[in-house]
Amino acid sequence: MAEPKIYAYYFPNWHPDAFNEKYHGKGWTEWEVLKCARPRFSGHYQPRVPVWGYEDESDPAVMAKKIDCAVEYGLSGFIFDWYWIEQGPYRIRCLDEGFLGAPNNEKLEFCVMWANHDPIYVHPASRMFNKPMICSGDVSENAFRQLTDHCIRSYFHRPNYRRDAQGRPIFSIYELKKLVAGFGGLESTRAQLDAFRQRARDAGIGEIHINAVSQGLDGIHERDFARMNAVLEALCIDSVWSYFHCVQSGMIADYEEVAGRAADEFPVLTRGFCRPYSVSTFCGWDASPRTVQSEVYELLDYPFVTIQHGNTPEKFERFLQKAADFVRSGQATDDSITIYAWNEWTEGGHLEPDERFGCGNLEAVRRVLNR
Repeated sequence: MAEPKIYAYYFPNWHPDAFNEKYHGKGWTEWEVLKCARPRFSGHYQPRVPVWGYEDESDPAVMAKKIDCAVEYGLSGFIFDWYWIEQGPYRIRCLDEGFLGAPNNEKLEFCVMWANHDPIYVHPASRMFNKPMICSGDVSENAFRQLTDHCIRSYFHRPNYRRDAQGRPIFSIYELKKLVAGFGGLESTRAQLDAFRQRARDAGIGEIHINAVSQGLDGIHERDFARMNAVLEALCIDSVWSYFHCVQSGMIADYEEVAGRAADEFPVLTRGFCRPYSVSTFCGWDASPRTVQSEVYELLDYPFVTIQHGNTPEKFERFLQKAADFVRSGQATDDSITIYAWNEWTEGGHLEPDERFGCGNLEAVRRVLNR
């Protein structure tokens, strides 16, 4: 019986970034968006207030506290949402300065999920404008080489970089279909990935493990596994994770009902993919802080989307327990569980303690792991 390992996605927009400052001003971070949130209906849990305050995650001392907390409650590691656009690195000071600068960083595993989607203006978004794209997520061959070389040089050799059972460092790609479209098809994309693999070998890293996030696969909404698996095989992708896996509708959705449907999908996704699949959980979803707070909130386009209501640490624990039971049952093809998220505060998914529930979500993790 496999014991699950739990990894939380880490969203890195809580530190000053030069690209962000062009749009929002000197010293801006996404904390400013969270501070402005307000309730949109009776009983709506907003604003959310972090127990630790509005800290700068690029400070190694701040990150050291996060690492100790994650280890204390049983997490195996962070999966960093990692941004690198055509113009260069974006939002990576959190990892390169904060996490890697923390004296205790080797206590916790880490890996990167390249978030190659188009960054859009949602800090906050207005009904009046259709989410203006602030830059493209597409990259040239030269930029792809630069970003992957940075991973080879700065991350893959580290003893706490996350590896698979064969010892291969894991590099995850958020939008595989976008990468394929940008490189002009499967054959040219395979050539770029193979060149990445060869450069890792040449640097003494050995073989690498390339992961795809299910949301970025063409066909995931239709559950067209034949189409998705053909792409995974053509590109020699090693595994599949989910980022935020659930189906929800209406302006307000009951958290436990949505979580129940997501748990029912564990065997469907596991059997469907031709590669090992890591089951995914979430502790909440509420993107309303990313909207202009003075405008009417109703279903439109992201971030004017469904708000999960009624999520509590007790309900999250029941959901996570189902994931752990699925892994322990032997049905899973991967022994890891991903959680959305460690700190996605402006989308309502955070393990980090808040003023209402304290460390409740973290305590849930520890109980499920029997720590």
